[in-house]
Formats: sequence, C-alpha cells, structure tokens
Amino acid sequence: MNRRFIVVVERVPPTKLNAITEHFEAKGFRFWHWFQPMWLLIAPDDSYTVLKIREEMRRFMPLRARFIVLHYTGKPVWAARTDPKAFSWLHKNWNELSEE
Repeated sequence: MNRRFIVVVERVPPTKLNAITEHFEAKGFRFWHWFQPMWLLIAPDDSYTVLKIREEMRRFMPLRARFIVLHYTGKPVWAARTDPKAFSWLHKNWNELSEE
C-alpha cells in the first residue's frame, strides 16, 4: 500500500511546528520538512490513514489553526526550486517507495 502523505498547516507557531516534526520522527515516519508549513510523509506502516494522521495532528494545533492531510497516490511527479540538499531526500524516498 502507498504510505505517502502530505500535511500542510496554517497559523501555527514555530514551537508547534517543531513539536509536530518531533512527533512524526518519534513515530518512525520518514519525512521532508524543508518548507515550514508542510511535511511530506512516508508512514512507518499501513495502519496510517488521513483520518489517523488528522487525529494525531489535532493535539498540536491551536484552536484557530487550519490544516489538511492528503494521501498521495500514483506515480510521484514533482518539480521544485529550493536548496539542492533538499533534493536528496526527494530522490531517495519520494520517487520510489521501497517495500520493507
């Protein structure tokens, strides 16, 4: 099963952004977080759904903060203009999801 997700947040203080990143890391997600309000995620197992990630995100979000969780399926297609170091993770993890 495809375990790729995209999470985008709005109106979240930097301390909460750090807490969200630490949460994903502790849960075993592989992630790309080069743009502050967004994470590209690869879940550690097939139990994760958009609803499960949404529920986990709620505890970090201030009352008026908005966010969206998207399940990314299909062939990965992307283009970017960012720090060249950011591309390493994308090429290794987002292009092809190896079976574990």
